[in-house]
Amino acid sequence: QSQQHKYGIDLILIRSVCETFCRTMLDASSDTEISNVLGALDKALSSGDLAAAVNQFQDDCYWRDLVSFTWNIKTMEGKDAIRDMLNAQLSSVAPSNWRIAEGESATEDSGIITTWI
Repeated sequence: QSQQHKYGIDLILIRSVCETFCRTMLDASSDTEISNVLGALDKALSSGDLAAAVNQFQDDCYWRDLVSFTWNIKTMEGKDAIRDMLNAQLSSVAPSNWRIAEGESATEDSGIITTWI
């Protein structure tokens, strides 16, 4: 009886370690994916290529600006709205060095990757 209990705990521990490892690997993969997109976005915005910048977004997309571009808390919905905002603000903002915020990691849930940048 005590051996079954012991193995039960070991199996739970092994499962927990595997889940933690897998979650860590997924997060690392998500970080890499986000970093690649941010690198492409940085290159596009630095060169003023709005088409390339907007191509980093899917058709059904949002940009939530927390005072960085528009000096407001504003959400743009769709590529056209994002393009319009970038067209109006890019030259005065001149963003660069896009990266995941220090101490943050990207997470994936149901195919959607989120992070603070």
